[in-house]
Amino acid sequence: MHGLQPWRRRDVAEVAGALYISPRQFRRRCIAAFGFGPKTLHRILRFQGFLALAERDDVGAGRLAAEAGYFDQAHLARECIEFTGLTPAAFLEELRAKCGANHDHAASFAGLRRALLTSVSY
Repeated sequence: MHGLQPWRRRDVAEVAGALYISPRQFRRRCIAAFGFGPKTLHRILRFQGFLALAERDDVGAGRLAAEAGYFDQAHLARECIEFTGLTPAAFLEELRAKCGANHDHAASFAGLRRALLTSVSY
C-alpha cells in the first residue's frame, strides 16, 4: 500500500498497474484486507498525514493541507468534517484538550511526518 501514501501522487489505476493487477482486482483485495476500497484507504492515510503534521504550531492550515497532500485548505476541511464532524481547527483543539500533556503522538507519527516533510517541494 506504499503507493497510496499521501506523499505519493498516484491514482488507484497506477498503483494497481504497479502491482500487476487490474484496478477491479485491487479494489476487491483492499476491501478484503481493510473493509473499504483503495480510495478510502488513501483518504484515511492522507488524513493521518495531516494529524502527523498538525502538532507543529508554526504552520498555517493552508500549508498543513498542502504538506499532507490535500489540493487546498477547503479540501482538508471537507474531509475533516466528513471523518470527524468538526472543522480542522475544532478537531485539533478537541484532540489537544482530550489528550492533554500526558499523551504524546510524536513517536507514532514520526515516520509519517518525516516522509511527508521530505517529499514536499514548493
